[in-house]
Amino acid sequence: MAEAIHRRFPQEAEADFILARAQARGGQVEAALSAYRRVLERDPARAEAWEAIGDLLAQKGQPREALEAYRKALAGGPAALEWLEVKMAGELFTLGRLEEAEKLLKEVVAHLASLRPETADRQVFASSLYQLAQVKLAQGRAREAVGCLERALQAGEPSKSVYYALARAHYQSGDRAAAEKAQEQFVKLSARDRERKRDFTLKAREEERLRRRNQAMAHLEIAALLRRKRLPEEALEHLGWALEIDGEFGEARFARAQLLEALGRLAEALEDFEALLREKPELASIPAYRLGVGSVCRQRARELLTPPLVSPRTVPEALELSRRALEFDPSAASYEVRAWALLAARRRDDGIAALEEAARLDPQNPEYRAKLEALKK
Repeated sequence: MAEAIHRRFPQEAEADFILARAQARGGQVEAALSAYRRVLERDPARAEAWEAIGDLLAQKGQPREALEAYRKALAGGPAALEWLEVKMAGELFTLGRLEEAEKLLKEVVAHLASLRPETADRQVFASSLYQLAQVKLAQGRAREAVGCLERALQAGEPSKSVYYALARAHYQSGDRAAAEKAQEQFVKLSARDRERKRDFTLKAREEERLRRRNQAMAHLEIAALLRRKRLPEEALEHLGWALEIDGEFGEARFARAQLLEALGRLAEALEDFEALLREKPELASIPAYRLGVGSVCRQRARELLTPPLVSPRTVPEALELSRRALEFDPSAASYEVRAWALLAARRRDDGIAALEEAARLDPQNPEYRAKLEALKK
């Protein structure tokens, strides 16, 4: 599928990027590198492409080339700046450039330590401390390494690799009792990992879930590209395929609901929004979702109240939709639709009250006042 979108839009950097990511996920390292380089021919400063190339080169055991790619990614200003610097430090360590690696890691640790706990990335903080400890161990500074590793354990989830390094650091610093305690934790975590690996069925299911999610993600990315190319029907087709592959892929369902709304297929859009809410009730508290549902309910209610659809049979549905529009988006526009639904149901006083609320919420809209005056005559 990624190859198909690339064939269709061979001059699109984004098509190459989607292809490269799909190839990297599938283990096609050389093909992915070639596709990322084509992206950079059109957009030499694209940081995420340089970072991906660095990851693939590190995977191939080419630390010098990986380091250079990370430097170019850094120049492009990526969002995950500290994580990129940790990756660079890892390649410097592999090359034996310990002082440079230490300097870079100290800067990352100092910056993240200065941030408020809720804004700092705990995973990056723990990883940077672990890497710094490895540098110190290589330099024979075992006591300093112990301090880094203990901070890493406080910052992130207990890790087998951190406890193994901590045992080494304690042994090197002469604290045999502490080393044995760290080794016990390492053995416990290793045993836990072995138990997980023995559950082959669970692992196989997880691998299959990830495989399907990756396939669905590729379709979602293709749909986004097609929508930017003003090909909504084809985008809709790819979103449908994404959901066929992974019916629990909420991002694809949300994207399809939004696209259906834009195409005026409101009943179908509403079905997707309702399916999302059934699968993930917590979405009801997210503003973007609430506004999306409110908008579709409002438009669908208005559609049912407009000829040729309006009839005694459609009014109850319009009433319910207008109620839901208010539940998710209590705006002036929702109150206006509620007013027309109530009036169509011959609940004149309630309709006027709803229109008055719309006018109160949006006093700059002259239409609401004009309609109110007409109704009250």
